[in-house]
Amino acid sequence: MSSISINSKNIKSNSIFIGIKGKKYDGNKFAEEAINNGAILAITNKKKYRNSKIIFNKDPFKFFNKISTNYRKALNANTIAITGSAGKTSVKELAGFCLNKLEKTYYSKRSLNNKFGVPLSINDAPQISKFLVLEVGMDKKGEINYLTKLIRPNLGLITNISYAHIKNFKSLNQIAKAKSEIINNIIYNGTMIVNMDDKYYKYFIDKSKKRGLKYFTFSKNKHNADISFLNQSKYKNMNLFKINIKGIIKSFLIPNELSSYKENILACLSIMVNYFDVKKLKKNLFLDFCIPKSRGSLINYKKNSKKLTIIDESYNSNPLSLKFALKRFNSISAETSKKFLLIGNMLELGKHSKKLHIKIAKYINEVKVNKTYVFGNYAKHTFNKLKPQIKGKILKNHMDIYKLINKDLPNNSVLMVKGSNSTGLNKIIQ
Repeated sequence: MSSISINSKNIKSNSIFIGIKGKKYDGNKFAEEAINNGAILAITNKKKYRNSKIIFNKDPFKFFNKISTNYRKALNANTIAITGSAGKTSVKELAGFCLNKLEKTYYSKRSLNNKFGVPLSINDAPQISKFLVLEVGMDKKGEINYLTKLIRPNLGLITNISYAHIKNFKSLNQIAKAKSEIINNIIYNGTMIVNMDDKYYKYFIDKSKKRGLKYFTFSKNKHNADISFLNQSKYKNMNLFKINIKGIIKSFLIPNELSSYKENILACLSIMVNYFDVKKLKKNLFLDFCIPKSRGSLINYKKNSKKLTIIDESYNSNPLSLKFALKRFNSISAETSKKFLLIGNMLELGKHSKKLHIKIAKYINEVKVNKTYVFGNYAKHTFNKLKPQIKGKILKNHMDIYKLINKDLPNNSVLMVKGSNSTGLNKIIQ
């Protein structure tokens, strides 16, 4: 099958361009450009073109989804769909990496989790794939249902439930209900993986039972889960995790930079053991994994004689993902004891914005940090509730951020940056 492109400027070899109207651009207007850039066909809802390679279709987006649905049916792959308020991209990356060590696995290297990204990811999967790992996002009711109808997952996983995108919902219960739409579309005799450390786990299990699905649980704290974390210890320059997998104790070597991602490791193993004998999972399963860019990845920053370690968590932020990031940051022991935070706005929280930004100050106050700097109007509410000894400054613009990094922070410091994408922090850090 030819690949599908929806961006006329980035045409892949032997690809079909489909004109889709987005928020900023109408792709239907760029059919000719797509052909000029190497597309073998272009689908558009504009009738003005007189080129045999440009084909009219009244609804290209509907056509796009139909192609994706048919290709998904033709794939002889176990399809895994991952959703949740925090961690879905990281779990997708980790699961895709580990599965690929054992069988041919396709997973998108970007966060393609919306109505455009999911069909693209399906169509990009090679036909020889044994596993297809997809993430599914949402910002309103019905989106998970719509996307998972396209995916028809063999296995589904919900990482957790938090206030992400709460602006479009009245309560956390509504978010949990919307995320649980994934359960509606898991294929007959499929499996649902549930995080027992999440407050909604019983709701997800009950809904899975009603659909006649198998379910599998994991937990950092509860030893009655199918997979539970036991302990960790130092091993050479790494960590050794002991994990109980249905009564079998397994040890895994975990790189230091991955050691604070216990939830992701347990979620990944929950997927793995649904397809492979526990004995096949080797001790070095997680070695060589690279944390996804801007989701806890490290940047060794150097300018002139100035050196900093930046923990880049700037891809996005919500109360739960920020709480997880703070826990990870707190587990880092900086030799120089020079640890700093730069916190930006958490967006899409609607009427809950002020309350949740105030609440997050409690978690920052528990972290071992020299100073905390904030950027954005909502983050000011966080700043006002910080302990006086850890208050840095309220940064007003991008130049203040450049000045903080290049001048104000002491040499050999560790700085964690966390904020929602639209704050612009991610672009600055890159």
